[in-house]
Amino acid sequence: MAAPAGRRGGGLRVAAAAVRGVVRDRRGVVATEFALVVPLLFVMLAGIVEVSEMLLLSSRVVAAAQTGADLVSRDTCLDDGEIADVFQALTLVLDPYPDTGATYDLASVEFDPDDGSPAVEWRDLRNIPEADDRVLADDVIGLGGPGESVVVGTVTYTYQPIFAGVITGAVTFSESAVFRPRITTAVRRTADDCP
Repeated sequence: MAAPAGRRGGGLRVAAAAVRGVVRDRRGVVATEFALVVPLLFVMLAGIVEVSEMLLLSSRVVAAAQTGADLVSRDTCLDDGEIADVFQALTLVLDPYPDTGATYDLASVEFDPDDGSPAVEWRDLRNIPEADDRVLADDVIGLGGPGESVVVGTVTYTYQPIFAGVITGAVTFSESAVFRPRITTAVRRTADDCP
């Protein structure tokens, strides 16, 4: 049986009208856009926080290395107590970051009076089991002449990012500073009190 003339194609018209109504209906669009944008904004905010933390820590590591070498280069002789004070100062420079991620290396490298070859005269390490003196001596070749010396301060910090740790893992910052002794040709190191 044929549909009455006035009702022919009525189902399609109703469906088309319903689709037009849904397309024109803007309710919920803002909530949908917000739901799509918020995760992106959160990731951007977390990235900004992580990059800021890393930049601050990097500058602290540089300052700690320079501070260590500078404090040692100001003296003629250092004993165990004075070296402990220098390491405490380095910990304070790194504050508010915990000392557990940091390693400290302070050394005096003297250049042979005859051929100018560098050799480590003394070296103090914190949070490092051992270090290769030859590598340190090779790093300062050309930074002093025969009979001179330099003080080397190295700070390394392994930082575990809060948010980006899943992506990057731990990030290591390392800095070495080389200073010449200010008062003497070489800073001496003793276990007991200096003269």
